Amino acid sequence: MLIFLQSTLRKLNFILDNLGSNSEKLDEIFDGFKATPVLLNKTLRNANGKLDSLTYSFKTVASNLNRTLDKLQPTLANFKTISDSLKSVELNKTLTKAQQALTKLNITLDKMSKGDNTMSKLMTEDTLYVNLNKLLVSLDSLSKHFNQNPKHFMAPLGKSRKKIEKDLESQKKEKKK
Repeated sequence: MLIFLQSTLRKLNFILDNLGSNSEKLDEIFDGFKATPVLLNKTLRNANGKLDSLTYSFKTVASNLNRTLDKLQPTLANFKTISDSLKSVELNKTLTKAQQALTKLNITLDKMSKGDNTMSKLMTEDTLYVNLNKLLVSLDSLSKHFNQNPKHFMAPLGKSRKKIEKDLESQKKEKKK
């Protein structure tokens, strides 16, 4: 039995030695637990500070958004007015009238391009242009003659046609010399 007692005492010593080393480990664990509330408090304070900052930022953004919305109210009201007036404009009728006007313009242009009316003739033929040029040349010649021989135009007041013709003949002879 002695051996049994010795064996039990040895095991008890071994257990007590292990308990001693385990108690050191437990002391370290408990020391760590002592530091945990301090770390937890620091973390909570840091989180509270960030939460306060976030709350302040959110309040600022909400305040700015409210001011912006207050400023936008008149603009939105104006937009509503413009929208209502656009609804009241009879756009389809206006487009229909514009289409009708374009159709009439096309018909008129077609008639002008066919050449069977005065306007198309004025646009396509040069007869009027030629006749106007001839008229201008004649008017120029008449004005020159009037400037050179004003007496010829006063025939009812004293000169007859025969005298005018004699004067013209004598002027032509003088020019030839």
